[in-house]
Amino acid sequence: MLYEKHVNYLIFNKIFVVIIFLFSFFYFVTTAFGTYNNYSAVPFWDMWNGYLEFYFRAANEGWTPWWELHNEHRIVLAKAFFWLDLEYFKGSMVLLFTFNVIFSVLTCVTFISVLSGLVKDYTDKLLYYAVSGVLIVLCFSWLQSENYTWAFQSQFHMAYLLPLWAMLTLVKSKIENSLPVFLLACMLGMLSAVTMANGLLALPVMIALAVLVRMRWRYIAKLALIMSIVYFFYFIDYTKPAGHPSLFSSFIDNPKETIRYFLLYLSGPFYGIFVNYSRLAMAMGGVFLLGCLWALKYILYSRVNDDEKYLKLSGLLAFLVFVGGTALLTSLGRAGYDPNIPSRYMTPAILNWCCLLVILTAMNYKRVKSNSFTYIALLFFPLALLPVQGRALTTPVHLHVHKVAAVAAALGVHDDKMLDRVYFNTDRLFTIIKPAKDKSISIFNEKYIKDMYYFGDEFTLKPKTKCDIYLDKIEEVVNSSGYSRVLGWAFDKNLHKVPDSIVFVDSSNQVVGFALTGSQRTDVAEAIDPLALNSGFIGYVLSNTKIDSSTHVYGVSDEFVCEL
Repeated sequence: MLYEKHVNYLIFNKIFVVIIFLFSFFYFVTTAFGTYNNYSAVPFWDMWNGYLEFYFRAANEGWTPWWELHNEHRIVLAKAFFWLDLEYFKGSMVLLFTFNVIFSVLTCVTFISVLSGLVKDYTDKLLYYAVSGVLIVLCFSWLQSENYTWAFQSQFHMAYLLPLWAMLTLVKSKIENSLPVFLLACMLGMLSAVTMANGLLALPVMIALAVLVRMRWRYIAKLALIMSIVYFFYFIDYTKPAGHPSLFSSFIDNPKETIRYFLLYLSGPFYGIFVNYSRLAMAMGGVFLLGCLWALKYILYSRVNDDEKYLKLSGLLAFLVFVGGTALLTSLGRAGYDPNIPSRYMTPAILNWCCLLVILTAMNYKRVKSNSFTYIALLFFPLALLPVQGRALTTPVHLHVHKVAAVAAALGVHDDKMLDRVYFNTDRLFTIIKPAKDKSISIFNEKYIKDMYYFGDEFTLKPKTKCDIYLDKIEEVVNSSGYSRVLGWAFDKNLHKVPDSIVFVDSSNQVVGFALTGSQRTDVAEAIDPLALNSGFIGYVLSNTKIDSSTHVYGVSDEFVCEL
């Protein structure tokens, strides 16, 4: 009877493990698809100066642009990826989007590998597989979508991956009593400082970790010396960014809001789950702190053994301290300024919970490995985060506007309404893109820009079919009086296709306007053809152009040319 009950438990638990792994596969695939679906070669926001402008400055000014501050950060490692993308991939940013996913893979593999080492003495690995599946779900949750859909975010991933490796490598050097491994840990700690500003916390935490695991004092002294050197060079010519409050002013002025922000940050995935119930999310931030204290008590109690498990758990605890310190500093700087937690901050918050989950699993593996309630509880994250993950499958609507902004930049139209969607300083943007245009990189290496008709070009293509092209609106471009913005839709009913672009041509075959299709028009799809969903276009015509019967309007694509 007892044996039969055990077999039933085993079958039941195996079913739940399979379900969790199906969820983990779904989360990974949908995040990879979401990243691909949101791909754009148009630089966004900080990328114009931190990515494109940096590249040309580095070519002319040597090492200075590499080391100079980006806000309060020295993003040297990210700039290395930017340089590679622009130098060898013409600024397509495919490399950068790919690495956003690869860094999540590396982080996830690290946690699963550490967990595997912590439970290697147990023959029953069902709980290990179940927890590994949940780690995959968390590491690839779309809660952190900004760090997948923004090519600039490689440094945000590295700012936590490298410190995690640094902590784990440091305890590995203790386990193996290896100087080369210790030096590798030191190098990872140094590199952490040139990911983002919070990477500066890595070396102090590593020193505390070295003391905790009773490393030799000469190693601790070396870490302190390295930290001093890193801090010295980091703060040479350091200038506090304008508009940034002092770290403690927000706490002094509004301690309640600072504590609220800190707890919401620590709530991690629960912030997304309980997005409309902030107090419940804050409570889960408190639960996280209690879990950390429980883990600390266990690790300190195990300190007398000084075995491999204790050392690895100490490395994970150090990472919790590192991310917790980052959360505190962020709360001191942003509380009162922005009450919401941006999706990019979800990456460290989620990794915190991954780390705690690994620690708690290792602490209690023997006690809960056959408990079916544990497997049911592990399904909470895959199920609760499912609505958020579904957003990875939605069609992004902002990409067409970004493309139109690129068209405006290429045509030289100072359309603040469009350009403000991709950069905050229009005049500076036109200065930045000039060398990019000369070298045909970034947006100027994109097909829709290469194929674009400029004002004054001669239009020689002969239309072979008729298409419906409707002008909904012609409006003046503020601050750019020589141009008007045109909006409408275009569709070839015979071919059931949307042309790629719209070209306006005067009676002498000179191009006087250009527009790009791709914006969603549900009204046209419902009235004309479902295939006309992306038939909307936005573009520009010369203001002195009178759109009348003498104006020829063409729809152009690789496959066909049609005329109004």
